[in-house]
Amino acid sequence: NLLQNISDTGIKVIRIWAFNDVDIIPESGTWFQLVQNGTTTINDGPNGLQKLDTVVQMAEQQGLYVIMSLTNNWNPVFNAMTST
Repeated sequence: NLLQNISDTGIKVIRIWAFNDVDIIPESGTWFQLVQNGTTTINDGPNGLQKLDTVVQMAEQQGLYVIMSLTNNWNPVFNAMTST
């Protein structure tokens, strides 16, 4: 498992994306937040934040700390931080 391999090298901290903003709900795949028509909907279901929770739990089992990036300021196409 990837997280075990990382831990085995002596690394103690990993960084992951903790955002997945969409403007249309995808037919398949993971999404955390829908930003549409000035409203925001959080997806805490099995194809949403539950997947992020699983990654954090797996990292904890390997003794890893997790730094989560909460927004994408580098996406020129869609950026929820600038959408109003």
